[in-house]
Amino acid sequence: MARETLASAARLRVVAGEPAAALRIGVASCLTPRLDRALTRLREGERPVEPVLVDLPVSARLDAVRNGGLDLALVRGAVSCSAMTMVRAWTEPLHAIVSRRHPAAEASTIDLRDLDPHGLRLPARDSDPPLHDAIVAALPVAPPRPPAGDVLTVMFEVGRDPEGWTVRPAEQATALRSERVRAIAFDPPVTVDGHLVTSHATPPTCVASFLAAFAD
Repeated sequence: MARETLASAARLRVVAGEPAAALRIGVASCLTPRLDRALTRLREGERPVEPVLVDLPVSARLDAVRNGGLDLALVRGAVSCSAMTMVRAWTEPLHAIVSRRHPAAEASTIDLRDLDPHGLRLPARDSDPPLHDAIVAALPVAPPRPPAGDVLTVMFEVGRDPEGWTVRPAEQATALRSERVRAIAFDPPVTVDGHLVTSHATPPTCVASFLAAFAD
């Protein structure tokens, strides 16, 4: 309760226009162009804040918003959060990640239905349940093998398997720096929604400013 009271006070300072209110944002470890742009918008907006990035797994991010440890969490995919406010902020393409030796490695785009399901590798669901569920929902058939490992392990396995592939959000795929794999856009496009999750105590004016910072 004390943490939530302090977080609410910080949000009210933002509404009042007081400078340098800290905004604790739960994120993944990857700094994407969207996040980089949003940080600038938050610092330079009408109600400027000083973002504090906290790298946490998705489940821990949501728990931290719920108990007042974070003011805001970024989540790809939908979550069931009756105790919190969830707002769709952007829509992002998903890309195929394939081995450089994959038959489609030189293609500029690829149809998701043309990829062999038996080559698909996905990280374990508990690493990011909302994103995992969104990806599985977009697949034309159920994954033939159980998801396993973290994102780094999956990327390593895809890189060494000429038939292997996985699916990642475009902004994460763009951040890849590997000679073992490459990202390919889907045609027709496949997308995932990005959401902002915050406390019900967050004033609507603050939610609107967060949305403006992260929206397309």
